[in-house]
Formats: sequence, C-alpha cells, structure tokens
Amino acid sequence: MRSATGGNLGERIHSLMSGFLQRKLTSFGRFPGPVHVIVRMIVGGLILFAMSANSPLNAQQTQPQKNDDADALKKDGGRQIDSKRFVAQLTPKLSVELIAVTMPEFTEETDDSKPGDAAHHQWWQPDGTPLEVAPAAPAGKKISLRATRGSELIREFLIRIEGLDHPHSLWGATGRGGGFVDEGKDSAKEPVVLRLTEKGETAARTTDVVIALAHEAWGPIQKLSPDARPINAIEPPESYGFLYEEFQLRRFKDGYRRTGFWFNPLADSCGPIMDFRIEGFDQDGDSLACNIHSPRYPSTTNYYPFTATFQDQPKPVARVEYKLRPFRHKVTFKNVSLVSSRDTTVKIEAATLEENMRAWPGKSAPHMPDEFDQGFTDARGALNDMTMLQVTNMPFRDVLDYLEDLHHIKIELSEGAKEFHQDLDTKVVTLNSKHQSLKDAVILLLHPFKLSYLVEDGKLVIATPLEVRQRGAELPLNFNQILVQLSDYPTVKWEGILRGEINDVDAKTISKLEAAILDEDPIIQRQAANALYAVAKSAKSAIPHLKKLTTSNDWQLRRAAYWALAAIGSDDLSTLPMLIEAYPKDEVVQHDLAGLIREFPEREVAVELEKYYPTGSPSLRIALLQGIHGRAKSAEKLVLLGLSDAEERIRQFSFHLAKELEKSDTVEEAIRNYSKSEGVPIK
Repeated sequence: MRSATGGNLGERIHSLMSGFLQRKLTSFGRFPGPVHVIVRMIVGGLILFAMSANSPLNAQQTQPQKNDDADALKKDGGRQIDSKRFVAQLTPKLSVELIAVTMPEFTEETDDSKPGDAAHHQWWQPDGTPLEVAPAAPAGKKISLRATRGSELIREFLIRIEGLDHPHSLWGATGRGGGFVDEGKDSAKEPVVLRLTEKGETAARTTDVVIALAHEAWGPIQKLSPDARPINAIEPPESYGFLYEEFQLRRFKDGYRRTGFWFNPLADSCGPIMDFRIEGFDQDGDSLACNIHSPRYPSTTNYYPFTATFQDQPKPVARVEYKLRPFRHKVTFKNVSLVSSRDTTVKIEAATLEENMRAWPGKSAPHMPDEFDQGFTDARGALNDMTMLQVTNMPFRDVLDYLEDLHHIKIELSEGAKEFHQDLDTKVVTLNSKHQSLKDAVILLLHPFKLSYLVEDGKLVIATPLEVRQRGAELPLNFNQILVQLSDYPTVKWEGILRGEINDVDAKTISKLEAAILDEDPIIQRQAANALYAVAKSAKSAIPHLKKLTTSNDWQLRRAAYWALAAIGSDDLSTLPMLIEAYPKDEVVQHDLAGLIREFPEREVAVELEKYYPTGSPSLRIALLQGIHGRAKSAEKLVLLGLSDAEERIRQFSFHLAKELEKSDTVEEAIRNYSKSEGVPIK
C-alpha cells in the first residue's frame, strides 16, 4: 500500500517510529520502571513489524524494483516520468516491465491507433500512484484487444519487454479482458501496449495482467500426410518433447470441401503452454492458406482442441507440417489498479515452463478425453452458429452426417426416434436454410418428422418429445409453436419461404414481412428477416425496416438483418456501404463481413472494395481481402494493394491470394518484390 507521502506501509511505520524514539524516548523516564519497559517492548514490536513488512517475498514472487537514486525522475521523450519500476527480471537479459496504466477516451477506434491518438484522462502506476505527467507515447509495436463503447470502461496498459531473442512470440491477457498472440519479427525493446475492456460502472477496481513469452528456437518440423500419418522421424528437445506427444494432430471430415485437422495446444488456467505453427502444401510444394479456429467446448480440462482447415480447391493438400516450442516464461502482475489514486499492493509472479507443468494433469493423462476423440465441440454453443444447409432429396441420416462435419458436433438418434420412424434411413430431405442459425435449421429439419432434440453431454440428440421430457430436459421450441406466433401474418407462406421452396413473392407478402420486422416479438422479427433473405429479389422496399433492425440489442436479430440486407443489395451493391459503415461498430459485421461480401457479384464488388481499402483499418482491410478469397481473379487491383500493405499479416495473406491471379507482368513483378523484401521463395 502507498500514500501521498510516498513509501509503503512498513517504510512509513519504520520512519515514524524511529523518529519517535529519537525525539521522545527520554520522556519515558518519568514513567514507573515496569511501564517504561512495557512501552519499550511495544515500540520495539512495531519496528520489527515494519522491518518484516519490507522483507523480500518468497521465491515465487518478485518485488517491484525501486530506483532510489537521486535521478529517480528522468527525462523520456522530453517528459518527466517516474522511474520506479514494476519489473520481472527473468534472465540477465530478459525482463518484462509494467510501466503505467491509463483510461483513454477515443473519438474513433482504429486498429492502428497509438496511445497518442487518444485523450488520456490520467496515467498512473500499477499500484495506483498518479503520474503528474504522462509517459511519452511509445514508438514501438502496439497490440490491442477489441474494445467497444457503451457502458464499457477501457484501460490501456503500457508494457515493456526487453531482451527477447529473434524471432519470438508473445501471449497476453488480463483478468477481465481478452488476449492476444503476437509473432514478433524483431526484438521488442520498444513498449508493447495492451488494452483491457472493463464492462459497466461497477466493474472490479483491480485486475491481473499475464504475459507469456516464447523466445527460443523452434523444435523440429513434423511432416504429415493428408490423413495425418507421419512422413518423417523427428527428435524433439528433451526439455519439451512432451509437447509433440500431446499435440495429437488428427484428420476430420469437413463439409466445405476442405481438409481439416484438429489438434491440442496445451494450456493451463493462466494461458498457453506451447507455441505452434501449421502449414499445408499442395503437390507442387506451394503453401496453402490455413484457417485456425478454436471451437466452443467444455473447458474443464487442460485440453483445448483447435482446428486447422485447408481449402482443397483448386489443388488438394499433399502434406501438412507443424513445429512447436514452449512458452518458456510467464509473468503475472497481480492486483493492478484500474483506478488512479486507488492504492493497491502489486505482486509480480514469474514462472518457467517446468514450474507451470508441475501441477499440470495432462502428463498423467496422455490421451484426449473421449468426448474429444473425433474433434467434436459442444453442440450447445454450435446451435447459435450460422449454417449452410442446402440439400435436395438427401437421405435424413446423410443430412445429420453433413451437419456433424460442418459444425464439428456429434449428433445421435435416440432409440425412441428410431422406433417412431423405422424408415428414417429411406426418408429424404429437401431444405434450403442458408444463413440461418443451426438451431432454426434443425427446427425446420425435424418438423415433418414430429421429432425434437436436446443437448446431452455436449452431443445433439434427436429424440421424440416424450423422450426429451423423460430425460429431464426442457422441450425446445418447435416449428408449430413458431407458426402460432406467426399467425398474426396468416397470408405469408412461412414454411415454404423458410425452407427455400418459395423465393418469389408478391408485394403484399413483402408488406406483411416488413410489418413482421417491426413486431415486438424477437422470434417473429428473426423469422421475418430470414424470410426476406430467402425472397431478397423482391424485397428492396424492406431495406429501411431491416436497417432499423440492425440497431437491436439482440445480436441474432442484427445478424439476420445484415444477411438479408446483403442478399437484397447483391444485384446493385446498394447495401454494401451500410455493411462497411457498420464494421467498426458492430461485432456481428466484424465476424461475418467476409461472408457478407460473397453475397455480391465478384467482379462488381471487387471494384467497389478498392474504394474502401486505402482508408480502412488493418482489420477491415484483411476482412475485405478475405471476402475475395477463392475468387481473387476478379480482384487483381485489390490483391496488389494488399501485397504492398504496411501490415505484414496482410501482405502474407495477399501473397497467397496472388497465386489465384492470372499471370501478367504487373502481378509477377509484385510477387517478385514481395518475395525479395520478405525473403520468401517463389515456388
């Protein structure tokens, strides 16, 4: 704890009592002998307490270092900053320092903003001590967590990491915010800035800040065939060979003509234990774009399966390679103050990989738990995901297999469902529920069969309504109940439209759907938006109603509205500006923009995207490029802009897109320039 007079509690007691003894001890002579002795004992005990308060912490903790030199305040960028430091010295060269905290106020959030772009109310040290003058805005790299507006309070942390080897990876998180992963190309002597989002006015006043570092050479490259069989023998370093044993890269089927693998990057309760890189190659040795995804699943163990997918077109995956290394050091700044002048006692804990692994249960459990044996994720979370169910006369069982592959979930048919429909193997399904939630699609799928569902042990179980109740689960909404809620709009052929059987309707039906969009019932609103997506060619007049729906607090309503807007404006690109404008403000558009772009004709939308690219934030620019992935031949100018981008990750992605382009002098020159500047061979 600190006070305005400086020093912690022990220092202040020690100073006060020492002075007290020097000035007043002689006055004790007027007390009787026994009292004199008792007073001396009390004072002596207080001094011992003060001295013990200043004693070093145990070996697991590092006291904040304090510079008591005469130049404790030194110049930095022309400004005065307090040089008292909160540092974890990990090796003679490697250190992590938490410099200061602030609450910035942004007029407009961009991914490449610097601390100086914000009007900072005040800076303070990690223990809450105010800084009269703010530290200079660092010129080094900055890593941001997504921060939104509204009632959320944003905190910005200034962190300096020195002595990192080249190359390195950083991982960081806060007690109440998200995390980041950064693959460094240079040493990180300049400060790294981490932003934290705190929600609501009653948010906690302190937090923990965790930084993990991987800075040693990569382990050997393991090569695998497309069916995940090892091609080469490797000998990982003894100190972290177990990482390779636990990684467990395995193949799974994917419903989008992609080669998919799931794997297990070890983690503990405070973050990752291993750093990894995965790359796929086609038969010509060309690198393939890889999409890494962390699905939703129960997180009660130290197993956190991820998925890596590679597009099989135009050329299939011929081999996959991966390499690993540990996050060797992890530093935790505990009890960091989120409020200026709120005194806290900051503790710094530093641990190595070996210390992290002592309590890790995985070393005695080398196999993945049964529920993850095939890379399945929890169906409870997947039900809210968007689906792409477009089938014609497909057997019912095959539809379930398709949904399993598409969403990486496990689907079972109950014994009651099999008995109720003994001919399910021969029943066929025709359904087009593109860009509806998986939950809505399952409701439509099961409606003709009078079946229901429940989630049990992370699996989606198709069962009879009676079985659902017998298993103690609440019956989910069925389509008959939805139709009852939609009965205020009886002239709309809801089932035919939502199943994709009707895609051309008259103006009267559109008018009813517009009225349903304005209904107070969110179920009716979502079904109306889904229906407008299905009949988009006739729904231009619904644009104002859908635009109003994008302001809803319900993210599912906003998502349905945005997809309907994209479909309605696909012929003339009239709704594209709305989507681009919404990108900085709405996390739904941030997540879905690449897919929304694919609703528009590829040649026309490519020309339009070129206008937004130069002024867009880095995350918007890469989202625009992701929107043309797989059809980059129509977007040569946009890909060339990406190849010359200031952001390395955007240049890397654009380099993969450039391989889709028609060969020309301009394209080949751009690829050569990238290869020369980045040191990437052209294959």
